[in-house]
Amino acid sequence: MDLNRVMDPNRTYSVSEMAKILHVKTEVMYDLVKRGDFPYVKLYERGEIRICGWQVKEWMDAHCRMIPADKEA
Repeated sequence: MDLNRVMDPNRTYSVSEMAKILHVKTEVMYDLVKRGDFPYVKLYERGEIRICGWQVKEWMDAHCRMIPADKEA
């Protein structure tokens, strides 16, 4: 997945927006956030959870093994 095409590292995303980008259910994203397995920030005044694009890129680089395009099914 080329995150540079679908995600701007200079903005923040809601949990549901990030779920759509990563093609997972919103509930899965909330579970990852709740367990502390995915980077996020919490806006305490409103209690909103936001996900920073640049943190997701760093997280993906550290946690995901990329499959070369010629080996994808």
